[in-house]
Amino acid sequence: MGAGAPPASPTESSRFVLPVLIYCGLCTAVISSLGVLLIPTIAEAQGVSLSTGQWILTISSFTAAVSTPVLGRLADRGDPRKVLLAALGVVALGSLLAATATNFAVLLLGRGLQGVTFGIVPVTMTLARRHLPVERLQAGVAALSVTAVTGIGLGYPLTGAVAEYGDYRAAFWIAVAFAGSALVVVPFVLPHSPPAQRATDPFDVGGAVLLGVGLGSGLLALAESTRWGWSSPATPGLLAASAVLLTLWVRWELRAPAPLVRLDLLRLPDVRLAQVSALVFWLAMFGSFAASGTLAQSPEGAGYGPSLSAFAAGFVILPLSIGSQLASRIGVRLARRAGPRAVLVIGAVAVVVANAGLYGHHAETWQLIFGMFVLGLGVGVALSTMPLLLLGAVPGDQLGSSMAANGVLRQVGGSIASAMVGALLAAHTAGGLATDAGYDRTFGIGAGIGLALTIWLVWATIRSRSAPAS
Repeated sequence: MGAGAPPASPTESSRFVLPVLIYCGLCTAVISSLGVLLIPTIAEAQGVSLSTGQWILTISSFTAAVSTPVLGRLADRGDPRKVLLAALGVVALGSLLAATATNFAVLLLGRGLQGVTFGIVPVTMTLARRHLPVERLQAGVAALSVTAVTGIGLGYPLTGAVAEYGDYRAAFWIAVAFAGSALVVVPFVLPHSPPAQRATDPFDVGGAVLLGVGLGSGLLALAESTRWGWSSPATPGLLAASAVLLTLWVRWELRAPAPLVRLDLLRLPDVRLAQVSALVFWLAMFGSFAASGTLAQSPEGAGYGPSLSAFAAGFVILPLSIGSQLASRIGVRLARRAGPRAVLVIGAVAVVVANAGLYGHHAETWQLIFGMFVLGLGVGVALSTMPLLLLGAVPGDQLGSSMAANGVLRQVGGSIASAMVGALLAAHTAGGLATDAGYDRTFGIGAGIGLALTIWLVWATIRSRSAPAS
């Protein structure tokens, strides 16, 4: 049995494990999508500016950068069931604080604690590896991997409805219900998960601090670049600090006896392919996704969008979830026949098609819906396939941290894309409104990134098939 083989004797209750893990992933994904459409409502209710209101996104990104790799490593070296319960408890507490906040500072604290939700999916994958039978493991991991996209698609209509018809606190009370219900179900359904092996080395605190502060600095600079401007010393200064800290982190991890993230695993072709793909797929996807959400709410008379309400705009994103769910079911079957690398190529091509189709063709609602559906197909195929590469390549006690690194790279790609969209739309304005050229440029860049990824994946696939067998 290879290094990536699953446990030989899963528990008898495994048929209940996967639905509960998927529910936890969906709950946390929906919670993570709260915020974008609520910023204007929260800013008005709390008496702060829109730029200050953006911090409800920035603070959760910072927390996610710190907590995701830590949760993944803790799940690998300890009891992942306890890690999952602790993370859900923190998210529930953060949701409760946000729902009952009497001032903006407490609301920010709640949103910061909600950022822990980004690290829960890698923990669920570790649990899946422990408790699912061999024949269900690949499909189970694939289903868990697309919960991030599915949750976004489900969360946007929810937050759109709250933004248009209700008090923003209702969204956070819904988050309390989601996290709280998961906390109730997990102890009754998931079996105890004793450590796969007794941890003898100390936890890599130094690596966690360097990675958290390094990633946090870079994400903060990217998230606030539109507001601060690139001429402000803060933006390039934080990016430079991030580069230095992450360089120090790489050196630290390569020398640490029990590193937070096994960077040496990047020497393995499948690991390298999965991690680079995570960054670039999310970069190509998130830009067009973010632009479509804004474009759908274009003002009347703008001439380039359908001018929908916040509630209706949320449903424009829903096909992203539908497409990703359909693709995740197909992706595993295709991967078994053609191999994961070939399936990643298919996903990259779909991302190119979605962005190219939206370029110059986004004035009608159906065009945005179709573009999101095709984008969901591409990203769903990719997300269901990347974990299969890691599952077959990394040692069993490294899956959680490897998937956590995969999640962090997605977040970095999303933050870069978000900053890119903000800068492009700010550079193409007329009368205080973004112009059609800014949106076309965004979709065009997304198509270009997707095309570059496609070419690289084709080259990597051909190279792997022509390499001599070991």
